[in-house]
Amino acid sequence: IQFEHGFVRSNIRMPYINVYNTLTKYIPLTGLRAILADQGQNDAGQKSTDTIFNYYKIFIEKVREDLNFPELALVVNRQMPASAPQVRVAQERMAKEKYSFTGPDYDAGLIKEDKYDGIHLSAPGLPKAAQLWADALTPEFFRHARPWLPAFK
Repeated sequence: IQFEHGFVRSNIRMPYINVYNTLTKYIPLTGLRAILADQGQNDAGQKSTDTIFNYYKIFIEKVREDLNFPELALVVNRQMPASAPQVRVAQERMAKEKYSFTGPDYDAGLIKEDKYDGIHLSAPGLPKAAQLWADALTPEFFRHARPWLPAFK
């Protein structure tokens, strides 16, 4: 889908082409349990919760289509960029969709120093975020998120 962005070139399928290349090169060898969606900061300027929610929907539907696996799980983190509660509302809404799961809550689990510029994770924030992700992938998640497995011949 073509769109305008300051540093993303959608005419060469950025940023999705990286996901697509992973789906076609590595996933047939390794399998896949879920997509972990750690996003939202770039959507802070978008005022419509519905639009942000649709960004998630379009993305995961395209991944599921390209993998030919409509049950692929999506795990959605939660974080509210400064003055942008609509992002968190969209994240929470997406996490309630079929085959979607609630991921870590960065607002509750990270402090200001964990993001060196208020957006990107700092060196001390990286292991904290990793632990939040590990904690979010509960036995319940593993019971319900059906993996896509390679068909070795």
